This record gives sequence, C-alpha cells and structure tokens, in this order.
Amino acid sequence: YRCDRCGEAGRMPREPETCSNCGWSALNKRRYLEPSGFAVDLRDEPHSDASQRHFIPGSPAVVSAPRAQWRALPAPALGRYRFSDDGRVFHSIAGAHNHGFVVCRHCGRADAMQNQTEIPAAFQRHLPLRGRAAQTDAAAFTKECPGATKGFWRELRFGGERQTDVFELDLVDPDTGAAVGGDSAQTVARTLSIALREGLARSLGVDARELGCEIRSVQRPQRRFVISLFDQADGGAGYSIKAADDFEALFRSARAVLDCAAGCDRGCHACVLSYDSQRWEEEIDRKAALTALTPELIAGLAIAADYAAFGSETHFEPRGAEDALLREARRRPISKVRVHIGDDVAEWDWSSWSLSHALESLRREGCEVVLVTTEAALKALEADEARTLYGVLSARGFRLEAAATTEPLTALANHQPPEIEA
Repeated sequence: YRCDRCGEAGRMPREPETCSNCGWSALNKRRYLEPSGFAVDLRDEPHSDASQRHFIPGSPAVVSAPRAQWRALPAPALGRYRFSDDGRVFHSIAGAHNHGFVVCRHCGRADAMQNQTEIPAAFQRHLPLRGRAAQTDAAAFTKECPGATKGFWRELRFGGERQTDVFELDLVDPDTGAAVGGDSAQTVARTLSIALREGLARSLGVDARELGCEIRSVQRPQRRFVISLFDQADGGAGYSIKAADDFEALFRSARAVLDCAAGCDRGCHACVLSYDSQRWEEEIDRKAALTALTPELIAGLAIAADYAAFGSETHFEPRGAEDALLREARRRPISKVRVHIGDDVAEWDWSSWSLSHALESLRREGCEVVLVTTEAALKALEADEARTLYGVLSARGFRLEAAATTEPLTALANHQPPEIEA
C-alpha cells in the first residue's frame, strides 16, 4: 500500500485500514502475489518466431525507507532528506491491460485481465497448466481444470520486494512552500530524479544503471514530489546514500547533466535519456528542470556563513552527530572528544540526549569525553540542576570544562532546526 497523504509505503499480510506512519485512511492498496517460479503450458510447442514476443512494462517501483528519520537540508527552507541502508523497493507487473491477472488456485494458470470484471475467454474452461497425469494419460491431457469456473483470484499483481540502499529528497520552493517547478512540478521532479541519478553516478565513477530513480507525490499540506534514488543491487552497494554527502556538489552535477551539450528541447541520449529512462520520455523536460534548478537554489544548499564555525573547513554532516562519531571511531582511534553543549541550561535534558549513547560507547573504549559549556551557565545552575549534572558526569565518566565563551560553537549547540515532520 501507499499512503496518499505522507507517501509512506509498506506491505502487510492483511489489508490495512490506516497508514502505519500517519494514521491516514486514504490508502492506495494493491493485492499481489509473489511467485516462486513460472511455468509454461505443457501443451505449448517451442518456436523461434520473434514476432510473437510481447513486451509488458512493469508498474512504477514503490520505494520506501522505513524507520529512516527525515532531516532538514543545510538550508531548511529548501526541504528535507533521509536515507537508509535498509530501504525497500517493491517491483510489480499488472499485465498487458494494467488490470492485474486472474490466477487459478488449482493449477496456477494466469492470464491478464482486460478490465476489472470480465474473466478472459482463454481462461474460462481452461486445461490444467501442468500435471503428471496429463503427461501420461490422454484423457487427463484434455480434461478441464477443476478451477476453471471457480477457485481463482482476480486483479492480482505479480511482484516482490527487495532490501537495498535508498535516498529520498523532498525539495521545496522556499518562496511558496510548494513543490519546485510550480505547475510543471511533476515533470520537473521526474527530470530532476534522472539528472540527480546521472550526476551521482558520474561523481562516483559508476554506471548510472547501478542506480534506480522514482518519484511519488505527497500532500504536506500542498502537493509535493519526493525524489527517490536507490541501488539496483540487492542488499545495496552504498551508492545512493552517497547523495547526502555533499548536496551542493550533487546539484551542480545534476545541473551539468541538464545543460545538454547537444542543445535538445526536452531530453535526449546526450543528457537525461537512457535505456531505462526512455519510458518516461513524455514526462521529461530538461529545460523546465534547468529553470527550476537555479544557481541561487544550489548556492543555498551550502552551509550558511553563520554556521561555518570552522570557516572553510566546515562540512555538513548528513548523518547526525551520533552516527558521525561512531563512524569516525571505526575509521581511526579517537583519544578525545569535546562536545559543546551550549549555555542554555533550560534546554539540557540528559535523559533524552541521543548523543549520550555514542559518547558512552567511546568512553568504554578509552576515549576521553569532555563536555564544554560557559562559566555563566554553570553559575546559573540551581542546586538540584548542579547535582543532576554531577550525577551525569560521574555515572558516564565524562569531564566538564568551563570557558568564558564558546562562541560561535555555543550558538550552534543552542540552535534548534525547524521541526521536521515524520
């Protein structure tokens, strides 16, 4: 199912009534069957006539990153992003007429439905698909299947889900709060998804076909489009989640893709069209996407000067402080960590401080952990607050340092980003 409100997707053994993420009841639901294999009617004769082959395109992939936390972009007004190495991609096919399949419960024969009500004529009074008896007994070979008139499923899709790396981007027009591209938002989102995929692949030095892309609409409260990039490899190869490492560079690469060397009108194989993206040819407009992806928007993805505490050496950390600390600890030994906790005592909440777990883990490995605040903050502590702070330091083995001022780091520690809805 896919929620029409928040865009979350999932699968359940029973038909859900509400979205597990937002509680919304308007769900886009589809029944599907995951085949264990495929079989051909034992009466069919093999042939080499290529003209009898028919291509049936699959349905759009349903991409989700369950349990991944949405985070604000470096410029929160431009939207949000999230990624996960435990993402889900659901692929399915709904038949030649997009109404699903009718499947016999007795023998497993399937045929594409031409509409939502009528059973295909070829399926009615059909013979068993396979069977040992039919191979040896002439009577059984022509005997009607018991499931020909009853015992079948209607409007079933064939599909399956796989786990892989997923990156999702919810890009917003900072002036309107709606989707980037205005009336052409869907076209812009589709074209941007392809350009971002191609730009990321170029920066990583891999074939763009190693990555997939898709879009979906969400209502928040205005209609917007979420762009999804995902690894084609089962289990993930670590490509798509690299998109979050440097948003400014990623979008500059995407803009370079859109700036077609051949100067095409909407899209060509020199820019955004490829073997697997040509099915969206009618939705693609590189000029509309190029207009939406302005240099000002790209520049806004860089870290604002007010937050560049380390000058030109300041880098945006897409994974959050806790994950970043543990990642760096795995790369090389860390002997000391200094954490600037700010001087707003009212904001100190040790019981819900998520960074505490990472710091405790480092401390157990012999790393010295130092919490830094200002002298004024310590003097402002009430007696019970001071005892709480002492208990936290003693229990966790942290050390406290006081400074006359910790600007601009104190300002950063006290900065509260805009609320990002789940």
